[in-house]
Order: sequence, then C-alpha cells, then structure tokens
Amino acid sequence: MSTFPSPSKQAKTMRYSFYDYVSGKPWPRGLKMVELGHRARWTEGQVDEMLRLALPGKSAGNRQAQWRDVEMRCNGWRVLPYCFGYEDDGRAIVFDREYRPICEIETSGYVRVLQMVNSGRRAGDKIFIYHDLTRPHESCTSRVLIERIVKRLGLAGELLRRATLERAGVLPPSGHGRFNDPEFAHPWGDQLARSLLNAGLFGFDVEAGETLRLRPKRGAATGFEPRPLDASDIDGAARWLKCKGHEANTRDVAAVIDIAAALRPVINTRIP
Repeated sequence: MSTFPSPSKQAKTMRYSFYDYVSGKPWPRGLKMVELGHRARWTEGQVDEMLRLALPGKSAGNRQAQWRDVEMRCNGWRVLPYCFGYEDDGRAIVFDREYRPICEIETSGYVRVLQMVNSGRRAGDKIFIYHDLTRPHESCTSRVLIERIVKRLGLAGELLRRATLERAGVLPPSGHGRFNDPEFAHPWGDQLARSLLNAGLFGFDVEAGETLRLRPKRGAATGFEPRPLDASDIDGAARWLKCKGHEANTRDVAAVIDIAAALRPVINTRIP
C-alpha cells in the first residue's frame, strides 16, 4: 500500500503535484482531494491513480450493490466516505462525515467493514475527500470522487444500510434506539421493529444492498432460503399490527421493516 508521508504545514494544496505524491513528498496538512483538480491541476487519471495507490482495496463480487448519483444527493449522504488516514501498521481507515469508521484496508488490500462508533481520533492525520463547501449532496465533483472510492472498496450495500439507519436517527452520535425521523414516528414503530428484531425475520444483504426475509412463517415447510422482501411480508406485518389495535399503511410498514432489517447486516451467498 502506498501511504502518505507525514503532512507538512508548509506544503500547499495548489502546489502539491501528482509528481510530489508519487515521489513521497510531504502532503499538505488537511489536504482536500476535491481541490486537486482545479487548484493543483491534477488530471482525472492522476486522481484515479492516487486512489488506486492510497486505497488499494479489492472490490466485492458481481452482486455488488450500486450507490447512484441521485442517492448521494438525498439519501443519507453523511454516511459516505469523508476522509481516510493510516495506522502505524500501514492499515488505512476510511471515515464518514461524523468520523465514524466505515472500513479498514489492510496492506494486502483486504477490506473489512468496521462497527459504527465515533472514533475520529484514530488514524492520525487524515486526507479529506471533500470539505463543507463541496458536500456531496451539492457538489458533482465530490460525488464522482466518492463513487470511485465506494465502487473500488465494494461499500455500496453497507452504505445503503447505514443510510437507512441514519435517516431513522439510530446511528451514533445521535442514535438512541428509537425512530427519530418524523416519517417513521408512528406509535407502533418501535413495537413492530423490536418484534421483528427479536424474531430475526429480516436482515440486510450488504452485498446486494437489499432487505431479505431470513426465516419462514411458523409452521412453514422446511427448506426455506433467504429471499428479497415482497408484498406478502409487508401485508403480514400490517395484519399483525391490526391485531394489536394499530392501523398502518403498507408504505410506512415497509419503511420500518427496512430499518429493522438494516440493524441486522448479513452476507448472503445463497441467492443466485
């Protein structure tokens, strides 16, 4: 893995060339990758090469989910990669906008997703992908950079899962185990989500980026394999709520099922 040398307060982003990077010269403290093109005049190919050297992760398989441009503008963008840094042993740690670790990349290129906790002080000095004036929901340049990183590291499915939880307000630092988004603030929301979690009925496939039904109904025939969520699952949850004295439309029920599933990440390998 090609890491960055120690940062320098004297080095300036607008003067930091691609040749400086590949020759190992100190990088500007607080370097913003989004500025390399228009300030330091890096070409698109040079930025790609830097990403390949700095974050040489091995992408997921051909079932990898896709994080589309439109989702970066409206779908929990604060969970997307914001910066990265290096541990003393050479591992790279990628963080989101809240400095929650997303993944670590070993020197071999192996990518391991990390728990969502606030640990922004790890990994020492960091390289920033964008800054507050070029946030991804406003800047196409930032979205392009992030898309390259997400695709290279195979993170799209995991980030879709985190975005679902971010919108519901259950991630740190604001996470408190209850639905925080007004769209999900139903009197039955917690009751349904906790019942689904306790039963282990649903999970989130971090490879394909979709909600799965993990277990069959009671008394169902054996041989059940995980499958994508369908209308019968949503209707069944709505009927269960009605038995409990709650009226709920299927759209809201589906949203809560997605949140409960996102709290149970799985790597599914049995669906072709």
